[in-house]
Amino acid sequence: MIKHNARLKLGLSGLVILAAMVFLHISTVQAKQVLNLGATAPLDTIDISTSTGYGQTGNIYESLYRLGTNGKIEPGLAKSSQVSADGLTWTFKLRTAKFSNGDPIHAQDFVYSCNVR
Repeated sequence: MIKHNARLKLGLSGLVILAAMVFLHISTVQAKQVLNLGATAPLDTIDISTSTGYGQTGNIYESLYRLGTNGKIEPGLAKSSQVSADGLTWTFKLRTAKFSNGDPIHAQDFVYSCNVR
């Protein structure tokens, strides 16, 4: 009887350990996020200042605006925008955001991107 109880306890302990390992494995798998996008052409540049149009760079960079549901334009990094009366000056308020390396994004980063050419 004692050997049977010891085996039962060992078996239950093994099940608990196995369940914990499965849970940890599932948690690790779920934490990994992968996005695969089909492309009709190779990405010819990652330099946003030399790319044209939305295309594939729109899939890897956040901009002031983005295409939302049903192709509707919505704010991206721009929290809001204002256009001067003559239509020549646009003022953007940026939301708090960071580059992939953790550095904060500033308005000057957008100015630089527009003036690189």
